[in-house]
Amino acid sequence: MFTHNKGVIIDEIQRAPNLFSYIQTIVDSKNKTGMFLLTGSQNILLQENISQTLAGRVAILKLLPLTLKELQQTSYYSKGSLFEAFIISEIIKSRLNKYQQPGCYYWRDKTGNEVDCILELSNSLLQIEIKSGKTIADDYFDGLIYWNKLAGKKNSNPY
Repeated sequence: MFTHNKGVIIDEIQRAPNLFSYIQTIVDSKNKTGMFLLTGSQNILLQENISQTLAGRVAILKLLPLTLKELQQTSYYSKGSLFEAFIISEIIKSRLNKYQQPGCYYWRDKTGNEVDCILELSNSLLQIEIKSGKTIADDYFDGLIYWNKLAGKKNSNPY
C-alpha cells in the first residue's frame, strides 16, 4: 500500500482514472490531508471515464497561465506555445473580468488536426487559431477549415 510519508505528486491524473479508487482508499484509511497533489490539464469532474471524483476529499484549484511578466522573463514569450498560452490567458481573464465563465477549450483529434481556442458564445462556438509569426501561411488555417467541415459550416471565415 501507500508508504511514502511526505506525499506524492501525480501529474496529468486524468490519464490514469483507475488511480482514483486507490487514492480514496488510502486517504480514507490515513485520514491525513495533503498526501496527494493531483494535477492535470483537464477538468476531471467533466470526464466520462472518471467514476470516482473523491468528493469531500479534495480541493480543486484553477490555475491561470503565466502572466506577461513571467512570459517576458522566459525570453521566449513571443514564440509557439508560450505565446498561445499568453493569448489564451488574456481571453480567460477578459471573460472572468466580465463575470463570464471562461468557456475556452483546445481541440485536437487523433490525426493531429487542432484548433488552438474554441470559445463558447451565447449561441455558437468561435474557433481561433493563434500564431506568433509575422507572416501568414495557408496551412495556418487547416485546423479551422477541418473543424468547420466537421461542424457542417460552409463559407465560414476562420480566424
